[in-house]
Amino acid sequence: MGKRPIVLAGLAGLVIAALVASALACSVPVFRYALLWWGARAPEECYQVMVFHHGPLNTPQQAALETLEKKAWSEAGGANYVVSAFDMDAEIPEAAKAIAASRADAADPWMVLRYPPTTRIEQEVWAGELDAPKVERLLNSPKRREIAKRLLAGETAVWLLLETGARDQDDAAAAVLTKRLAQLEHELQLPSEADDPIDTPHDRALEAAATSENLPALQIKFSVLRLSRDDPENQLLWRMLRHSEADLEQDYADVPMAFPVFGRGRTLWGLVGKGINDNAISEYCGYMVGMCSCEIKAQNPGFDLLLNANWDEALDPGDEDGGTVLARLPGVIEAPVAAPPPSSSGTSDQAGGTPTPSQNATIAVAAPAPASSNRLLWSIVAAIAVVILSLVTMTVWVQRRYSQNQP
Repeated sequence: MGKRPIVLAGLAGLVIAALVASALACSVPVFRYALLWWGARAPEECYQVMVFHHGPLNTPQQAALETLEKKAWSEAGGANYVVSAFDMDAEIPEAAKAIAASRADAADPWMVLRYPPTTRIEQEVWAGELDAPKVERLLNSPKRREIAKRLLAGETAVWLLLETGARDQDDAAAAVLTKRLAQLEHELQLPSEADDPIDTPHDRALEAAATSENLPALQIKFSVLRLSRDDPENQLLWRMLRHSEADLEQDYADVPMAFPVFGRGRTLWGLVGKGINDNAISEYCGYMVGMCSCEIKAQNPGFDLLLNANWDEALDPGDEDGGTVLARLPGVIEAPVAAPPPSSSGTSDQAGGTPTPSQNATIAVAAPAPASSNRLLWSIVAAIAVVILSLVTMTVWVQRRYSQNQP
């Protein structure tokens, strides 16, 4: 037996292996998928607002708490935070006691804002007195409203540049970021159905929903928002970004940082200092524009910002039958999955030009989610085909070697 059947069998195996790798991807780009389906789906995916007080609240304090509760997350909508109130004169959970003990000198009553439990980020975002102005600052800020506005208008991502106050340094980082993003708007291409070799009915349903006439046109468009460290109106946003990793505030306080925000406020780990370079910017943008290969948000890199926006109402007002396209799609409601704790992700050594991302910041194909039974079936079939072809190849090779050794 000649070599040709062996070579052909091996090539066929490689082709099918490639199909397996792309079987769990659809041609909806990550940023559009995130905009449609990566909202908070459970309390564990929401920011935690903890209110501590001694005894009954007075009328203004109670009104402030009710404002928080009214706008909080629920299955029907709301911003991506939940509220828990604790009367320190009564019995409270041990975890809440530990948090309250760390602020024994705080004004009464006071609030603590913490990251969603699924992020495993231990640093708190912010703490302050419970009153109407601080509740308003917690819920809204000019930059956060602008981020939501741009994302709902169809921008691929809004890059936030955290300035240091050193004008030359900040302007240099802004120039690198702006120039590369303008180039990538022309260089990158949206995925198409041709890029999805196994186009299942589930894929087609996702693709139809992602290009619905109710939505802004699918496009590659980036913008930059510069955030001053001295801007009191946006201090909560500043802290959400700077406290996302333990070492950012301590070790990188004097260098600019860049965070891309996409979807419903999903934010990739920051690029820091010389890590704001063409290669890193291209890697992040390529990930956001690429085919969505994992439908579970928590299995993708990054964390969410607290944004007070009614995404579902803005994106999917419903159809004439009284339902919504997004709600009818199977497999897009993802269960929260614990993410590994971040550490120095996306930050760069000041001596080097390329960021050294940790496990959280690595832009790679995440573990596939069994969201679609059709797509999973295709994967199983393809995997079985690879195994069979491999066995056939090995059998042919062994038989050939055996026949050559016969007298």
